[in-house]
Amino acid sequence: MKVKNDRLYPYPVLSQSHDDYVDNSFYPNDLTFEHDSETATIKTNIVIGDSVIKSLICDGSISLNCHVECSTTKYRKVFKILPEELESCVINIPLKDINDTVEICFVLVANRDIDEYTNPNLNERYLDAN
Repeated sequence: MKVKNDRLYPYPVLSQSHDDYVDNSFYPNDLTFEHDSETATIKTNIVIGDSVIKSLICDGSISLNCHVECSTTKYRKVFKILPEELESCVINIPLKDINDTVEICFVLVANRDIDEYTNPNLNERYLDAN
């Protein structure tokens, strides 16, 4: 299993590898991959250190999604992670749908227009952006 973090997204990006947010944290922690004869299971807890982002997740303005992809079988699916699942996220995949390498990517997606978004953790280059 490989965690993908080299995708391109519109700015600003909350990511350990970008500086769009200062003092940011957004990553899967204690990520495990297990399987039995029928099901593969991904378990993790999602660390999000930004309180504004967390509140937008809790009020439904943005959602946390996990994109799972297996290039061998062409399996691709997006799993929506509910706010109450951040600390104990479990994703089950039929074992017959995957083979060899599985790539996963956690992304935040806006569910609506977020007018006049502000965040004290945004890099200063975004302070005048509307």
